Amino acid sequence: MDSEEDEVPSGDLTFGAELRRLRQAAGLSLAGLADRLKTGKGYLSRLERGLQRPSEAFARACDQALGADHALLALAVGPGTGQCPYPGLTSFRREDARWFFGRERAVADLLGLLADPCTAGHPAVVIGPSGIGKSSLLRAGLAAAVARGALPESRPGTPAVGYLTPTARPLEQLHAWGEGLSPDSYSLVIVDQFEELFALCAEESERAEFIGELCGLAAGGLPVAIGLRADFYGHCLAHPPLLAALRARTLPLGPMGHGELRQAIIEPAAAAGLALQPGLVEVLLRDLGAVGSSGMCEAAALPLLSHALRATWQQRVDGTLTVDGYERTGGVHGAVAATAERVHGRLPRQQQDIACGLLLNLVHVGEGSDDTRSRSGRDELIELTAAGVAGARAEDVASVVEAFTRARLLTADADHVEISHEALLWAWPRLREWIDGDRARLRLHQRLTEAARVWHEEGRDDSLLLRGARLATVSDWLDEQAGAHPVLRSVEREFLHACRVHEEAARAAERRRNRRLRRLVGALAVFLAVALVSGLLAVLKSHEAERRTDEARGQQHRALAALLSNEAARLADARPEVSALLATAAYQHDRTAQSLGALLSTQAQGFLGRLSAPAHQDMLWSASLSDDGRTLAGSDNSGRVVVWDVRRRKPIQVFDSLPEKVHAAAISPDGTKAAGIGLGGTLWLWDARSGRQLASAAVLPSGSASLGVLEFSRDGSLVAVAGAASAEVRLVDGLKEIGSLPSTAPVKGLALHPDGRTVAGAGEDGKVRVWRRSADGSAATARELDGGTRNLFTTAFNRDGTLLAAAGRDGVIRLWRTSDWKPAGALEGHHGEVWRIAFRPDGQVLASAGEDQQVMLWDISTRRRLASLGGHTASAHTVSFSLDGRLASGSSDQTIALWDTTGWISDGCATGGEPARAAAYGPGGVAVGSGDTITFRRSGRCHTLRLTAGPVRGLARGAQLVAVGGDAGAFRVWDPRRPGRPFTLDPRTKADGYRYQYGVAVSPDDAFVAVGGYSNLIRSWNMSAGHPVPLRTWAAGGTVWALAFSPDHRTLAVGADCVVEFARLGGIAGPQRFAFFSTPVTALAYGDGGRTLAVGSQDGTVELWDVSGHSRTLTLTPHQGAIRALHFAPNGNRMAVVGELGSVRWWALDPDRALSRACRTASAPSPQEWQRLLPDVDRTQVLRASPCRAA
Repeated sequence: MDSEEDEVPSGDLTFGAELRRLRQAAGLSLAGLADRLKTGKGYLSRLERGLQRPSEAFARACDQALGADHALLALAVGPGTGQCPYPGLTSFRREDARWFFGRERAVADLLGLLADPCTAGHPAVVIGPSGIGKSSLLRAGLAAAVARGALPESRPGTPAVGYLTPTARPLEQLHAWGEGLSPDSYSLVIVDQFEELFALCAEESERAEFIGELCGLAAGGLPVAIGLRADFYGHCLAHPPLLAALRARTLPLGPMGHGELRQAIIEPAAAAGLALQPGLVEVLLRDLGAVGSSGMCEAAALPLLSHALRATWQQRVDGTLTVDGYERTGGVHGAVAATAERVHGRLPRQQQDIACGLLLNLVHVGEGSDDTRSRSGRDELIELTAAGVAGARAEDVASVVEAFTRARLLTADADHVEISHEALLWAWPRLREWIDGDRARLRLHQRLTEAARVWHEEGRDDSLLLRGARLATVSDWLDEQAGAHPVLRSVEREFLHACRVHEEAARAAERRRNRRLRRLVGALAVFLAVALVSGLLAVLKSHEAERRTDEARGQQHRALAALLSNEAARLADARPEVSALLATAAYQHDRTAQSLGALLSTQAQGFLGRLSAPAHQDMLWSASLSDDGRTLAGSDNSGRVVVWDVRRRKPIQVFDSLPEKVHAAAISPDGTKAAGIGLGGTLWLWDARSGRQLASAAVLPSGSASLGVLEFSRDGSLVAVAGAASAEVRLVDGLKEIGSLPSTAPVKGLALHPDGRTVAGAGEDGKVRVWRRSADGSAATARELDGGTRNLFTTAFNRDGTLLAAAGRDGVIRLWRTSDWKPAGALEGHHGEVWRIAFRPDGQVLASAGEDQQVMLWDISTRRRLASLGGHTASAHTVSFSLDGRLASGSSDQTIALWDTTGWISDGCATGGEPARAAAYGPGGVAVGSGDTITFRRSGRCHTLRLTAGPVRGLARGAQLVAVGGDAGAFRVWDPRRPGRPFTLDPRTKADGYRYQYGVAVSPDDAFVAVGGYSNLIRSWNMSAGHPVPLRTWAAGGTVWALAFSPDHRTLAVGADCVVEFARLGGIAGPQRFAFFSTPVTALAYGDGGRTLAVGSQDGTVELWDVSGHSRTLTLTPHQGAIRALHFAPNGNRMAVVGELGSVRWWALDPDRALSRACRTASAPSPQEWQRLLPDVDRTQVLRASPCRAA
C-alpha cells in the first residue's frame, strides 16, 4: 500500500539553490563563475545562501553564463517562495485536493456509483485512455471526498483510504496492504493503474487470484475503485468478476470540456494567490485544440497542460503567469520535450549515456498494446544502470535520477523510482527514439525477466526452464550484446545458468538413449532368429497383437499430429515455410480438427516461398521484381547484386567483383536488364540473363547513394537515380543523361511518375520534392511537400499517377493527390522507421517495409491496414510488386520473402480515418461501422449511412438490409427499397437499461432481423411484409456479442460472452447452451445449409462446428486480430473472415487444395537450424511423414 505522502515539490526553487546547482553541474567553482560574471566571490556566496536577492540584469547575466534558458531570471523577478498549484506530469495527490478543479461532476458520478445499493458488491471501474486524468480523479477527487465523509460510514472516526497499484506482483501488493490495517478499517480502497495487472504480471493464475480477492473485498461491502486504461478493456472481459463490475459500475472518463478546462487552469492559480495574464487562458485552450465545435481537448493533453502550466509558473513575474513565459516553455506540446531536453543537455556526456539506460530500464514495451512505464526498486535500478554503462558509478546514476526527479520527469522516493507519466514516452522524441531503437532487446529482456521471476517464485521448478528455440534465441541475443554491456539481474543469471545446465543434461540423456537404442537394435537382431523359430506359436495370437499394435500406432500418430500442429502454429508468423511443412506432416499423421486447422492456417499470410542463398546474399537493402514476377534483382550489405529466377528459386547472376560496392539495385519491367548504383556514384547496367555489362557511367558524387534511389520508368526506357544534391534521369540506352534535377537536401528515395517527366524525391530534411522535366530535360523549381517527419526514406506513385506516398523516420505513410498536391490521408501502424513503400499495380493496395520487422499491406480506398506479414526475423528494408499482385520483401535476415496479396478484399469505402468499431459481411459484401457512420458498396458505388444514436456498436448486412445497433438500446434497419428514413426499433421503455447493442443479425434473405447486447436481452422482428413485425424477446446468458440466423429461420445462434447458445424462433423455451469458449464470441455464421456453424472469438481464432454432431471440426488462426464477422461463400468451399481492423480475407476450406498449396511453399531448414527451432521434433520423421518431401 503506497503512502499518500510525497516530498516537497521540487519545482519550488529559490534563485540561490538553482544557481548553486547549475554552477556545480557546469563544473565551476565560486571563483570561476565570479570571474566569468566579473563580480565578487562573496556576492555569489551570499546569493547562493539566500542572504541577498539579485537584480534583474544580474539574473539575466547568470542565465546566459550558465545556459539556464531564463529559469534563473524567472526565479529572480518572481516570488521567492510559494507552492506551485500544478503538479506537472505527476498526478494530483490527495493532499493536492485544494488545487484539483474541473472534475467535480466526475467525482460526484463516481461517488454515486459507490453509494448505489443496486450495484453494491462490485468494484467501481474508472476507464479512460492514458493521460485522461484517472489517477488524479481517484486520488485528489475521490479519496479526498471520502476522507471528508462523502460516503456513508459504518464506523466512527476519520475515514481511511487505501491506495495500491498491481505492479508485476499484484498478490504481494494486496497482501502487503492487508498486513497493515484490516479491511474493515478502511472506507475505500483504490487500485490505480490496473492495466499493470495485464502488462507486467505474466502469470494468469496470479491475475485471476488477485481479481478474485479484490472482487471478494467489494462483495464483502468494502468500497473498491479501480483505474483502468481504456486499451486494456478487452483484457478484463475474460474474467467474469471484472465483466460483472464493468456492466454494473463503470465510469467512462472522457476529455475535459471547454468550461472544465478553464476551471482547471484558472481555479488552482486563484487558490494559490497567483494571477493569469489576460489572453493566457485563450492561448492555452487554442494550443490544446479545445476551441472547436466540441470544445474538448485530446485525451492525452491533460498531463501536457499541467506540465506546461508548471513550467510557466517557474517563469512567473511578480506572481503572474504570462503569455511570454508560457511561450518560452515551448507550449503545451513542447514543454515536456523542452524540459527533458534541458535536463538531458545539462548532464555531462557520460551521464547522458546513463540517462538513456536509466529511462529504458523504467519502460515496459508493449506486445499488442502501447508502451507503459514500469516501477523499479531504487537500489536495483541504480545497480543495473551502472553496470550497463561503461565506467559509470552508482553515484553518477543517482545524480541522473535526482536531475530528472527535480524536473518532475521522474517520481522517486526512498525505495522506488518511476517515470512520472506515460506522456513522457511519446512527448519526448529522444526517448521515443531510444525505445524504438532498442525495442527488440527490451522485449526479449522483459520475457527473460518474467520467466526468471516465475521460475524463482515457483521454487526453481525445472519444468519452467527455457529450452530449445527459446533458449537459443536468448543465448544468441546475449552473444550479439557481448560488446554492449548486457546487464542481467542475479536471478536472471542463475536462471540462464540453470537453463543451460538442464539443456546440456537433456542432450547427454539423449545421447545415452541413442546409445541404448543402438545396443537394443543389435540385441533385437540376435533375438530375431529366436522369434522366427517361435513364429508358429505367435500366429495363434497374431490378431490380438495386431489390434494392440494398431491402437498404439494410432495413439502415436495422434500425439505427433498434436505436437506438429502446435509447432506449426508457433512458427507460422516468423517461419511460414517451416510451419507449412509441419502442418502437412501433422495432417498426414492424423486428420483431426487441430491438424486440419493447422493445414488451412498456412494460407493466413499468403506466403509463397523464400529466396535464400547464404553463399551469395547478405542483409538485403533493395529488391526489385519484374512485371511478370519471374525475375528479381537485389543488393545486399556486402555490395553484391544478385539476379534471381523466382520460379526456380535460384540465382542466375551474381555481380560481386565490381570496383565499388553497390548500394541499390533494380530490374527493368520486362526483366531483361538489371541496374545498380555504387557507393562511389557509378551506375551500371547489365543484361539480366547473360550477365554482360551493357553500360556504366559516373552519375553521383561518391558516398551519396541511398537505398531507394534507383528506379526504372514504367516502359523501361529511362532509369532515375538520386544522391546528395540532385536526381538524375538517364536513357537506358547508353545511360545518356537527359535531365538533372537539383535538390537542396540529400535525396533518400525516388519515384518516377507514369508520365516519365515527373519525378518525386524523399528528402533527408523531411520534404518531398516534385520536379517536372521539360522536353529539353530541364526542370522548374521543385514543388515541396511537408513529409511530417525529420527524415524521409521512400516515396512512390500509384500506377495511374493520381496518388503520391512517402514515409520515413516516424513510421507514418503520408499520401497526396497529384491533381492539386493536397494531403490525402495517412497510414499509421509501424513502430519505427519505414524504409520502402510500393503500390500494387491495381492501385488498391500499398505495401510498406519497416524497421519493426513487419511488411504491412494497406487498403488505399479505406486508409486501413489489411495485414501485417511477419515472415522476417529482422528489419524489413524493401518491397516490390509484380503485375499480378505478387510481392517480394527483402530483410536484414538475408532472405527475400514472396507473398500473394490477392487474398485480401480491398474494395471497401473510406471511413474518414476513424478505426472500425463494427463490421459485417453479407450477400451484398462487407460493411464497416466507424464512429457514427456505416460505409459499404452497392453496385460498385460507396454508400454512407449515419446512426444518430451512435456510435455504431453492432452491424449486420443481408441481401439488401443493413441493420445497426447503437447505445441505449438503439436499433435501426435501412432498406434501400424503401426510400426515406430507416426503421427505428428502439425499446419503448427503460432504454438506458439496454445499453450497448453489440449483437446484430439479418437473415440472408432479409426476412428476419435481431439485436442484443449489454443487457442480455435479444429482440427479433419478421421483415417479410416489408415492415418490422415484433417476434420473440429472450434473455441470453450474458452480454450478446454476436447473432446469426440459421438458413431455415428456425434457430438464432447467440454469442453470449464466452458461450454459444441456440434460441428457437418458434418456441417459448429460453436459449440452450451449445458450446463454451475461452474468450468472448464475437462473430457467428452458418454454412453448408445450416449443418456447420462458424464461431469467431475475441482471441482471433475461428472454429467450425458440426451442429448436429455437436463437435468441432476445424480451428483456424487467421492472424487478423479479434474476429468482427464471418460469411460463407454460396458453395461453402470458402469463408470470408473480417478482422479487427475491418480487413477481409477469403479462406479456402478445401483440404486437398490447401495441402497442394502448402507443399508449394514448404521447405525444411538445415539440420543445425532445425535443432535451434525445433529441438523436440525429429527432422527425419517429419520429412518422411510430409507428402511434400521438402528438402
